[in-house]
Amino acid sequence: CVRMRPILKPYEDEEVWTVSTQKNSITSTSSPYSLTPLDMSNLSLSSLKERDVRRRYADTLGPQTFHFDNVFAPHNTSQDVYQVMCSPIIGSVMKGFNGAVLMYGQTTSGKTYTMLGIPELPGILPCAIKDVFNAVSQAESGKYNVWVSYLEIYNEQINDLLEPGSVNLKIKEDREGVSIRDLSSHQVWNFEQVIMVMNYGEEHRMYRETSIHDHSSRSHTIFKIFVESKNQTGKSLFGCMNLVDLAGSERLNEFEVRGNEMMGETGHINKSLFVLANVINKLAEGKKKHIPYRDSKLTRILGDALGGNSLAAIICTVSPAAMNFHQTLSTLRFATRAKSVQNTAFVNEYSDGLFEAEQFKQEIAKLKSQLDKANFALNKVEQQNRELTNQLEKSEPSKGPSKELEQKYKQVLQNLRNEQQQKAKLEQELNNHKKALEETQKELEKASNSQDSKETDFISDMLQTINTELSQELSDSKYWHQTTLQIAENYKKDLLALQDTYANFISQALKDTLPSKTQEFPEDYFSDIQPEFSSVLEELLTSSSATSEVSDMIIQKLKSQYERFANLINQRFEEGRANLESYYKEKVSSPELDATTVDNLRVQHSKALNKLKTQYDYVIQELEEAYVGILKVLDEYLSSEDKMQEIKIGLIEEVVEGEPYFWGSGKDGRCGLGDEENVGVPARIAEESCVAIESGYHHSACITLQGQLLTWGRGLFGQLGHGKNQTSFVPLVVEKLSSFHITQVSCGWQHTMALTSSGRVFSWGYGQDGQLGHGDSKDSHFPREISALREVSVSSIACGHSHSGCVGEGSLYMWGCNPDARCFMTSGEPQDYPVKIQLHERVKTLSLGVNHSGALCEDGSVVMGGLGTDGQLGCSCSGYLEAYKLDIFDHQNPAEMVSCGDSFTVVVDQKGFVWSFGKGDNGRLGLGDTSNKTKPVKVDLTEEVTQVSAGSRHAAAVSSKGNLFMWGFNFYLQIGQDYGDRDITKPVKIDLEGVRKVSCGYFHTGALCSK
Repeated sequence: CVRMRPILKPYEDEEVWTVSTQKNSITSTSSPYSLTPLDMSNLSLSSLKERDVRRRYADTLGPQTFHFDNVFAPHNTSQDVYQVMCSPIIGSVMKGFNGAVLMYGQTTSGKTYTMLGIPELPGILPCAIKDVFNAVSQAESGKYNVWVSYLEIYNEQINDLLEPGSVNLKIKEDREGVSIRDLSSHQVWNFEQVIMVMNYGEEHRMYRETSIHDHSSRSHTIFKIFVESKNQTGKSLFGCMNLVDLAGSERLNEFEVRGNEMMGETGHINKSLFVLANVINKLAEGKKKHIPYRDSKLTRILGDALGGNSLAAIICTVSPAAMNFHQTLSTLRFATRAKSVQNTAFVNEYSDGLFEAEQFKQEIAKLKSQLDKANFALNKVEQQNRELTNQLEKSEPSKGPSKELEQKYKQVLQNLRNEQQQKAKLEQELNNHKKALEETQKELEKASNSQDSKETDFISDMLQTINTELSQELSDSKYWHQTTLQIAENYKKDLLALQDTYANFISQALKDTLPSKTQEFPEDYFSDIQPEFSSVLEELLTSSSATSEVSDMIIQKLKSQYERFANLINQRFEEGRANLESYYKEKVSSPELDATTVDNLRVQHSKALNKLKTQYDYVIQELEEAYVGILKVLDEYLSSEDKMQEIKIGLIEEVVEGEPYFWGSGKDGRCGLGDEENVGVPARIAEESCVAIESGYHHSACITLQGQLLTWGRGLFGQLGHGKNQTSFVPLVVEKLSSFHITQVSCGWQHTMALTSSGRVFSWGYGQDGQLGHGDSKDSHFPREISALREVSVSSIACGHSHSGCVGEGSLYMWGCNPDARCFMTSGEPQDYPVKIQLHERVKTLSLGVNHSGALCEDGSVVMGGLGTDGQLGCSCSGYLEAYKLDIFDHQNPAEMVSCGDSFTVVVDQKGFVWSFGKGDNGRLGLGDTSNKTKPVKVDLTEEVTQVSAGSRHAAAVSSKGNLFMWGFNFYLQIGQDYGDRDITKPVKIDLEGVRKVSCGYFHTGALCSK
């Protein structure tokens, strides 16, 4: 279909295309001279280009008419397009078909608007997601599973939009088709979750400003929706929906282009679209010839969607303006060719081994039934043949039978003999099997009777022999006679008991061979485990003097008690899980079970596991609450006795009291102002004073003067610590930590960490990469203490995109995602437990970015680790480095602070100078250009700097005078509305006085200002 957008004034002139939705046609004006004349007295660059365009394509401005399956006028909404073109495809995807929707057209023709829409008028992608989960909600529980992926093709490189560090992915092709190696997929359960994932991916997509559009997409994107389901026959169905938003084609001399980088982008875009058009042309010809799918990554990925196993719709968007006439004409011609392409789609289904075994059983039963029917038919034929033979023998025709009749008669007799022989053979085999079965049964009965008879005879004979012999030998002594009777009676009882034991053993063995109805799990499986810590604390309360040694001993005993209970609970859980798995595995493996019984056993197994898991979660929660509760009591007691300083194992930074301000992107309420509006002017968010603020990727936090922790923003994975995965638009207290005095907080991509005044480290949120440090990959909606750090005197914590770290006693500890040595180690595997890292010097503080990290050592040196392809490690590196020491910072020029952002780093030295290096896009380095820097370069600032912060694509510095300087990406006004939504390549002074601290998040900023 084709969709025409409204004209964009004042950029575009008169309309030259008209739409007829009744005829499904688009027609151009009859003469190019009907266009409005140009005002030659007031020419500009754009008007001169428009004049050239008109002259160049004057010969094509005659009447042009195109007809399509569907045509949509400017007044039609994206929902109208979706209902006609895409809704049927979504219905087929839910049934196991593949589907695809492609958006094609020139730059600014409305492709992305049609695909994504706006909150008030959602586009095709949100409508598709809504229909998918409507179908899921109407189906029975567990029938559907849904996953999503989001990728972009930028400059012929495939990047994962949901994993910012996963770039330049490779295409894998095998018997199952074409796929993207290492492309992440995320299982989703509702519409809101997918929209959050989509918005997150959009934040990483490449957009640029053009002369006609300030937010033009510069890459092709593919949003994949995978749907798995089961049909009525038990087979699994798998459907994939590709929602493709192609970058717009354009001519370099018709749009203002700035810089070689953008020219390169345009070249890659036009090349891939040219290959796409060539593929469409080849497919439209309908001949069996080579299709050049491999000429570009776009066509290679979309091979099935363009001409294979997929239901596909191509939506071409066009402009009605005269200045875009040639691009519109080219798009309409492309749509005309694409209309003739035909695909052949089929259902994608597969089955597991148990299902196939059940199919074989059914097939065997079917063959047996056919054999019975054949025997019945054979008997009937034999009866008819016998009757016919009798009739022929009795009849005496006047003339002898003809040769033909005689031949037929002989053939019938021969067939009869053959059938009789086959029947006899089958009957013989059947009789043999029956005899074998009867003999087996007789032998079993005989063996059983013989065994019982032998045991009974043996017992009777033995008793008789004992009685007779003892009676004869001891008959003269009454005493010995009575003793003998007693011995005989006891022996008889022992033998009878042995016989009963043998009978019970046989009975139990026979019972175990039959499948039981279910395996009931006890309600009180963990009831004997009662976490208790009060007895340990009593030693401190009854002590005459609460010295630091006694306090340390009590803390150690509490930790040991906690670990003992935790190990006991985990051991009990693993035993129960193993028993259930063994029990049901044995039941399911029985060859006599049908598919229904197997499914019922699986359901029972799942219910039993869920029941066990529920009890496990409950007792673990009881343990955590009891442990945290006893720690709170201990803290309160020690504080009341003024003993906190004696046992404190953490370092409390100098308290800087101030008022918190936030501005920039308001998405998910990350600015804490109660809504999602972007904020261009710093706005205060809390009534009470704060001592620390932190801007994360999609959420934020602050610490009050009383040590209370408040969080707000996106809570999809529980990163707010409020016990749920809901978004909060205003600051809320983390109740689980309300009894602790929090001294530091750090926000990552989807997780958070906090440090208490007594040195305990808590983490919560997304944990699939081990970034929570709890020894597993589970998410946590509540703060949980990192048990591995209880013996470490932690002084500083840091959260990166998907990894975490801390500093304790001069040592560095790292954990989480580690594909590129960002954790200062080259294992490549995620670390779900803190690992001690050995560096050349004692570490003072730590900063973590998206795919790299920086450690500030006590001697003033800086050590970098992780991915260095953009120069963010301070050196020329084509891959990653485990640990690289910057040459410029040492004891003569010591660094005071390091801050890592998205592919760039900022450092402030002891003299107050600021240095930056790494990726230069959007001016994030503050050096006046957008080029990458592989060595530290000094930023031109007029005041001495005391603190710096690197965000996603912007950075900030606080001077000793309390002034704030910022630079970089400002599309979401994270620098301030006074500078529009353009990039700021050099530091600018922000109108905010008395700034003490600054924190740059993904697309927002926070500052702490003195009162």
